[in-house]
Amino acid sequence: MKREVTELRPTQFALGMREVAKKVEKISGMKEKQIEDYLDEHPVPVVLSPHKHFYMIDHHHLVRACWESGVKKVLTKLQADLSHLTNEEYWKVMLQSHWAYLYDQLGNGPHAPLKLREDIRCLADDPYRSLS
Repeated sequence: MKREVTELRPTQFALGMREVAKKVEKISGMKEKQIEDYLDEHPVPVVLSPHKHFYMIDHHHLVRACWESGVKKVLTKLQADLSHLTNEEYWKVMLQSHWAYLYDQLGNGPHAPLKLREDIRCLADDPYRSLS
C-alpha cells in the first residue's frame, strides 16, 4: 500500500546525508514513470505499532530522498502487525528483531524508543553512516 512519506516513522535517530544526496540525485534524473517503477521495486518494509503507527525498518535513506525530491508517497510492505502488543512488548520485539537502532549520530545510546522522531524530516546527519 502506498503511504505518505511523512506518515512513516523512523526506527533510528540519524542517517547519512551524503547517501541521501546520492539518492536525491538519482531520483532527480528520472522521469515520473521511472520514479514510480523504481519505488515499486523497492517497497519500504514497515511494522504496525500498538498505536497504529507504521514504523519503517529499512530504506530510511530512500524515504528521506523521496521527501527531499518532492515524492509524497512510497510503496510500503507490512512486515509485521504488532498492534496487538503492549508498547513495551512491541519495542522488545523490535529490538530483538534488530528492527530498531537506538543510538544517535554521536554513538550515544541506547535511547528510549519514545525519543525517536515522528517522521523522516527530523533525523540527524551521521557522517560516519555515509562512509560504510
